[in-house]
Amino acid sequence: MPIQFSAPVGIKGANREVDIVRLQYLLKLAAEKSGNTQMNPGRIDGLLTADPANSATVRALKAYERSIGDVADGLVRPGDSVVASLLKLDTGSAAVGANEMFLYFNGKKLTLRQAAAYSDYHTFNPLDDERPTRYASGRPVTATWPAVSGLMANHPRIQELIDDGRKGLDPETDYTQSKYQHARDVGPIPSGYYYLEKRPNMKFDKSGGGWGAGAWWIRHYKWQQRVDARFGYIRGQFFLHEDGLDPAKMNGTSGCIGLVPGNIQEVRLRLIDYFRQTGESSIVIRVNH
Repeated sequence: MPIQFSAPVGIKGANREVDIVRLQYLLKLAAEKSGNTQMNPGRIDGLLTADPANSATVRALKAYERSIGDVADGLVRPGDSVVASLLKLDTGSAAVGANEMFLYFNGKKLTLRQAAAYSDYHTFNPLDDERPTRYASGRPVTATWPAVSGLMANHPRIQELIDDGRKGLDPETDYTQSKYQHARDVGPIPSGYYYLEKRPNMKFDKSGGGWGAGAWWIRHYKWQQRVDARFGYIRGQFFLHEDGLDPAKMNGTSGCIGLVPGNIQEVRLRLIDYFRQTGESSIVIRVNH
């Protein structure tokens, strides 16, 4: 589903957090695809400075406007020519800067993309699991692990919720399906943007039991929480962890992203190495069912 804007962003814009994140994401794509670093807004955080004209995001927007021959007024409006040009960049491919890493979860797999510090730049489609990925240098720069979010059919937690008085649940239903992403306690993590903060030696926040070898808390961006609330639901307290209920298979989670037992340690080592080399303090997790 293509990104859409709900209101103007930039100088004298409404500057809603959800739209700022959308603009920052698209400008980052533009910077990577063009090689023009002036279009890079920096971190995707949904924020502008008190004076938007002095923000890195608006400066990047002006650079993009100039690049397409438009008036560099530092403002985009839903449906205008700048938005139309930016939206053409959102093809489902992920662009990553030289000092950044993104994690993608599509409901079935968690994919890690490391950038130029490890290999030459390329794009890939995290939602297209069957399409081969080409590497400019011939060295792999992605890793993919089977993952799950939501409770699978006949998961004991579903019956526990029913016994506790929860209405409208069916033990035979597979709640890992994307249509249940807004069903609290049973559905998968909702589509949107999250982030995972750096920890010393990437120490786990939780471990044991259903957490498996370990778990890290992943957070919503503020704008995502507000979007969720506007639609009548608030979901949070998500973790990235091993699906530890049954070591032999994945049974699902109550909304966290669960990995096959054993894979969490590989993710941990890659994160430690990445943070050590780049000095970054967090990574973005994009969820797109």
